[in-house]
Amino acid sequence: MNKKDHEHYLTDDSFESKKPQTIYDLLSKSMRSETVNQFNKAICLMMGNENDNSNYLSNLENLENYRKTSEFQLMTSTTEKYEQAVAIFSKLLKTKPNHVLFYEFRGIAKSILEDYIFAIKDLDKTVELSTYNPKSAFVFYNRAIVRDKLENYKGAMDDYDKAIELEPDFDKAFHNRGDLKVEMFNDIEGAYIDYENAIESNPHYAPAYNRRSILKYKFGNFEKAIEDCNKAIEIDPVFDDAYYNRANAKFKLYDFAGAVEDYQKTLSFSLLNVKASYKLKIAMAKLNGNTGNEDEFDFFD
Repeated sequence: MNKKDHEHYLTDDSFESKKPQTIYDLLSKSMRSETVNQFNKAICLMMGNENDNSNYLSNLENLENYRKTSEFQLMTSTTEKYEQAVAIFSKLLKTKPNHVLFYEFRGIAKSILEDYIFAIKDLDKTVELSTYNPKSAFVFYNRAIVRDKLENYKGAMDDYDKAIELEPDFDKAFHNRGDLKVEMFNDIEGAYIDYENAIESNPHYAPAYNRRSILKYKFGNFEKAIEDCNKAIEIDPVFDDAYYNRANAKFKLYDFAGAVEDYQKTLSFSLLNVKASYKLKIAMAKLNGNTGNEDEFDFFD
């Protein structure tokens, strides 16, 4: 995505008969400074940085970065601040009922607050109002996440497809679509291709290496699974799931000492990981010469 591109992102009744305006035109022609200030305040509340004086309605790169990193979870902010942001967006929508950014970010905030029923309504409205936005891949991506939460897996798949159609190098969309294919559609081959595409789009995207390692493990290619885990850990040295998956592969190659070390590393980052704790005991028994029943090892796979 060319971050310098102007996005035709807002709509306004007074301009409907004219060609689409850039956001910079709309700021000067259709929005009052108080509206801008309130929107900025809501975004800053979501970002956990209330002292940020950036004008987010004219600095779309900052908004795009937030969309990329939000992943619908509490970040540096708090539940209370997300609720305050929702209240601001709701107030803004009373006076500007067709501004797509207000719907989109209220939908994101509601999603983070796990109010998925409300969030999907806002994101549906965002899609409806995104006619003039040629870079709306994130709109479909964000709605896909909520649809998945609401167990609308077909709808989520459709939205990931659309996001990738609009943004062919969308690493997270490839990754999430791959997960959906594995977990809900049992399409292992399709998922593998999606993880490959995610890595091709972003060679530094650790989660895609980790997920591809799991499929390689399932195919019985334990050495290649370890290579992918190594890469994921190289990119993200505190990636607990990558240590866990590498431990599994090492166990299958009878490297019990290596498996023990990686299970312990996993637990150092994720103390309540029941699977790692269970398999650590089996690996330690193997290391100490207890043959045992290896079928127990696959209990959690």
